[in-house]
Amino acid sequence: MINYVEKKETINLSGQEWKNIQNQILLSAIAKQQKIDQNAILREAVNVVTEKELDKMRENIEKEFKNIFNVVSPNVEVKEINTEKFEAEINFAFYEHEELKKINYKNNHFPFEYRKVDNNFLNNSFQKFINQYPLLTDVKEPISKGDLVKLNYQIKNNKEQDKQPIKDLIIEAKVMPSFSINENILGRKVGEKFELNDPENNHWTIEIIEVKRKVPTLITNENIDQLNIKDVTNLEQLKTKLFQDFIKDHASNELLRYYKLAIFEIGKNNTINFSNSNLEYEMMQVIRENPRLLKDELLDKTLSQIKEMSDPEVKNLMMRVENSAKYKMFTLLLEYLVTKDHNLLISEQEAKNEIEYFNTVNLTGANLNLQQVAQILHTQKIALYIAKYNNPEFYEEIKNDIRLSVN
Repeated sequence: MINYVEKKETINLSGQEWKNIQNQILLSAIAKQQKIDQNAILREAVNVVTEKELDKMRENIEKEFKNIFNVVSPNVEVKEINTEKFEAEINFAFYEHEELKKINYKNNHFPFEYRKVDNNFLNNSFQKFINQYPLLTDVKEPISKGDLVKLNYQIKNNKEQDKQPIKDLIIEAKVMPSFSINENILGRKVGEKFELNDPENNHWTIEIIEVKRKVPTLITNENIDQLNIKDVTNLEQLKTKLFQDFIKDHASNELLRYYKLAIFEIGKNNTINFSNSNLEYEMMQVIRENPRLLKDELLDKTLSQIKEMSDPEVKNLMMRVENSAKYKMFTLLLEYLVTKDHNLLISEQEAKNEIEYFNTVNLTGANLNLQQVAQILHTQKIALYIAKYNNPEFYEEIKNDIRLSVN
């Protein structure tokens, strides 16, 4: 049994003390020449008071406990609020690291079939890749949505000195909800120089230097150099590399499938206590992320009211929502524990290497930044640790395909 620790604090402000806090908010807004109504004053006053109280709670908890982890941020339940009174309760539920070390994630063998990619898929994927590769090609036609445009521009206005010219900026031509040069370059051509004013009456001078468009192209030994793939100079080398990358991509999906199953199986063998406040918060998150879960007649009810209903269909729904919330919280606990146990960190270079791979196999135009890639690698390494401890045969297979291993 893994138990949480719960700390509660009550906030009860009234009279002049509560009015003074509201007055400070009002004076601050006046000093900044900001308009503010009474509701906004109350909201800001609540934030000020609760943040101050939370800081005290955290300080006291850190003195009393070492190495804690909270799955959910402290919950603030406002019981009464108006210009005369503010009453609330702060509920902070967390786990001590020593308590979480009781989670057994190393001896939970369970069956899992690794569905390896077949050669037909690899060959078909390779042919699709070289037959319709979106090669960036210079175009002289009018700029269309999705084109990558290199341009120079300068902004002038009457209020300040002219801004420094910007040269060789590369942007994507696209429609935007408000003023942007991304939209104003649509229909223009290479070599064209034009001027315009933005809504703030800044004067722009823009010159189109280069336009590149993704054109589906057959890749051959003659144009393969335009792919700019390191150490690839012919189709045979490209095929070898793409096979490795396709296998890695497939293995990544299989590892994720394994990870979801592993969390479920490990969770069955470990009993975790969750605080009611944390559980209800996560249940609400599940419902917000899946708004169609609730029928129209339930939308105006609180979670407590829905849970008390006797309708078997509603009870079944609440059970599924609760299980989803518990699964998510257990996932966070497990990820925290594995990360701590193995001092798991993703270096910037690891993330850069992964982005290089992603850019090779990505044909959708999706972009990932270093932080997103680092998070993916972090999750993959946690999954690999779990596989190594629970399904070592699977680990030995997939580490080669995914080209990633753990100590």
